[in-house]
Amino acid sequence: MMKKYYLILTVILLLIFFILFTQEKIVNPFAKKKNLISFSPKKVDKMEISLKGKKTVLGKKGNKWLIISQKDSPAKTQDINEFLDKLSSLENLEIVSLNPQKNEIYEMTLEKGIKINLYNGKNKMIEFILGKLGPSFSGCYLKIDNGKEVYYTQEDLRTFPSMLQDLQKNETDFQL
Repeated sequence: MMKKYYLILTVILLLIFFILFTQEKIVNPFAKKKNLISFSPKKVDKMEISLKGKKTVLGKKGNKWLIISQKDSPAKTQDINEFLDKLSSLENLEIVSLNPQKNEIYEMTLEKGIKINLYNGKNKMIEFILGKLGPSFSGCYLKIDNGKEVYYTQEDLRTFPSMLQDLQKNETDFQL
């Protein structure tokens, strides 16, 4: 009888050791990802921002950003540069969904999300969609380059593009 208990105990201990030592090798699809968005903010010279069917095009002339889609009216260069810096330095993006059918939940559709394309000349550098705010209201959801993964970031990237939406509502004020 005691041999049976020792055998069961040994098997359980071996299973525990096996799980502990192989755990690092198991890939967790929901693990945090680092540096998924890699681009140089200084190389970006054009941005297309689509909100609810309206497209706003920003262009860089010299060191200044202009709203090209509104007759080259000036934009707040500092806010745009801060947005690009924040975007290029995102770390620890957390995958929250791998299911494309759940895009609606995170507002990853063209009707609800904010689609942003960044260009260097005519070359598209990156495309992504900003979804709704996260549970803490300081972060947001995003999807990169039409991928199936939806990520969550602690950074609130929606502030700057939302200012553009307000601008489109009141087109007499061209300052961002």
